[in-house]
Amino acid sequence: MTKLELGKVEVVEGLYAYVKPENPETCKKCALSALCAMNSSQQIKMINSVNAKEGDRVKFDIDIEELNIEFIKFLTFSLFMMLVGVFGGYLIGDKLGIQRELTSILGGAIFLFIVYYIYKKVEKKGKKMPTIVEIEKEE
Repeated sequence: MTKLELGKVEVVEGLYAYVKPENPETCKKCALSALCAMNSSQQIKMINSVNAKEGDRVKFDIDIEELNIEFIKFLTFSLFMMLVGVFGGYLIGDKLGIQRELTSILGGAIFLFIVYYIYKKVEKKGKKMPTIVEIEKEE
């Protein structure tokens, strides 16, 4: 479910803006809140589609349910790939006569690095980021 939230633009960097939400309680509904930069900087990176300037009060569109689903998919894929790496490393260590525990850990780590690079490529292509949709008028 898409929801419009209010916030204040803190920093503008090219096509993106970092917005501090007025109601940080909304963030607690998101599965990413434990890992999000919201814990330290209180800012969310979003697409600045209306050319908002620093200090502007804005409305932004954020789909928390979609973010939660994407996060669960990412964790599931990462766990699967790590297990493939661990099992593959175990089998390779067994065939080569090398210590299997070491090759298992190494295989899991290699596959997690592969997940990281896949995630970085996919992130740039189709990720739906929060978007600033309107600048609030000062009254």
